[in-house]
Amino acid sequence: AASQQENTVDRRTFWNFFGFTDEIDRRDFHDFWEEVEKLKYNNPALKSLRSIIPCEYEGEDTFCEEVLIRLGWYLEKNYFIEEVDFEDVECITDEVLESMFGIWTPKERIKSMNFCDCSITSDGIKSLISFVKAAPSITKFYINDINVGTEGFGLVATALCGRQIEELYFQVCAINDIIPTLMHCKFPELRYVRFYGNQIGDKGAEFIADKFLQSCPKLERLGLGNCDISDRGAKSIAKELASNTTLK
Repeated sequence: AASQQENTVDRRTFWNFFGFTDEIDRRDFHDFWEEVEKLKYNNPALKSLRSIIPCEYEGEDTFCEEVLIRLGWYLEKNYFIEEVDFEDVECITDEVLESMFGIWTPKERIKSMNFCDCSITSDGIKSLISFVKAAPSITKFYINDINVGTEGFGLVATALCGRQIEELYFQVCAINDIIPTLMHCKFPELRYVRFYGNQIGDKGAEFIADKFLQSCPKLERLGLGNCDISDRGAKSIAKELASNTTLK
């Protein structure tokens, strides 16, 4: 009985969008996918990718990767997805991202992308950049708790520079220098940016106070907790806050 339970996926949680209520034996996965592909791709009910990600099986890489790569083909033909939410799906690796986004042509509908706590590095970010640049409607981009480093941060920030981006999360991303990237970037619509848990330091804090905040005239929230900032850097931020009218 235990073995039988391990070899099944509950359609109610895994493929709930497609309206199935029984269980699918993973040995019949290919047959099942053929049935899925018969459905109409342009279904306006499917707004978020989150509802069809196999979170319950995120530790079983072979199965999960096959599902996600095939999902890339499905998404290529779907015109209603607005939100790509892969948060906490550990089998999202650099290789899976490259496979998925190598076949998925971005469309104007994409507004939000979330890769928080996935198993990707700066190499995975590189495979996303062409997609991000070609998706003009992105307003939210989250990559918390993944080791993309300063390089990955630079790639994302540069790709979104000057765009209509409203929220950027870079919490605990092993970033040790934000200045070279942000020195040349402006985010006219940015409302919320989070750098929590990175090595911003006093120089970074001073740069944020003197330069970065001026490039984000609509910024309302700035997350700088646990960023290795001493009293020196904190004073620079506090001085700017005294005259800033948008930060809350």
